[in-house]
Amino acid sequence: MLNKIYAEIYKNYISIKRYPIEVAGDFILYILIFLAIYYSSKGYYSDLAARNRQVNRLIMTYTSWVFLSGILNHISNNVIKEMALGTINQVVLCDLNLASTFIIRSLVYALRLCFFIIPFTVFEFWITGSKCMFDLRVYYVLITTSIGALGLSLLMGGLILRYKSIGKLTMLISILFLGTTLFDIRAIFSQISYAKYIFPFIEGQQILKDITLDNSIETVSYVLLAVNALIYFGAGVALFDRNYKKVRLYGELNKI
Repeated sequence: MLNKIYAEIYKNYISIKRYPIEVAGDFILYILIFLAIYYSSKGYYSDLAARNRQVNRLIMTYTSWVFLSGILNHISNNVIKEMALGTINQVVLCDLNLASTFIIRSLVYALRLCFFIIPFTVFEFWITGSKCMFDLRVYYVLITTSIGALGLSLLMGGLILRYKSIGKLTMLISILFLGTTLFDIRAIFSQISYAKYIFPFIEGQQILKDITLDNSIETVSYVLLAVNALIYFGAGVALFDRNYKKVRLYGELNKI
């Protein structure tokens, strides 16, 4: 296990070292998107105090979108890449539990994203001239939501193993996820309150907004978020393993 984690860390280090332009390009792209959102909403801030709270909310939810969408897309992108290169059988030879291999890859990738997110967040606060109002509760919510996002990523990876392509589904989910950054999705689902738990990040983003805007968090909302995340993770592992065993049985693991 430790050797596998070390190997993944080293592989990510080599990737960053070999492709620094790609990393810089991602940084610039995400900053440009953030600035477009920030300046388009700048006129709605009524006073300095309200502006600082709103900017903190925007930075928190947008940065969490960057982080969680990376986790969300990582397994599906890895499965597609391994199948396209015809190397997924070699991955299986290293560890018959394919789900655990991709979970470890995602955890190491999440660590890599943290090193991206830290300077990214500092730059966001610097360019907006706002003061950071985050507290530890933000990180608890972010970690819990990450578990759900990892589960959803496993679900999509399992679908790709079985059906070889899921079209633009991951992109559509990422766009919906970005919408939770900009809008109060919980208000949209007010008539069908449980629909907000369809995806793990909807309630997670709303709780982050409550923390940064009102400095409050409802215990029930957090518990439901945690239950939602665990259900997604468990379902993701189960579906991924089920589809992996099925395609391996029929010799379709490398077929695309």
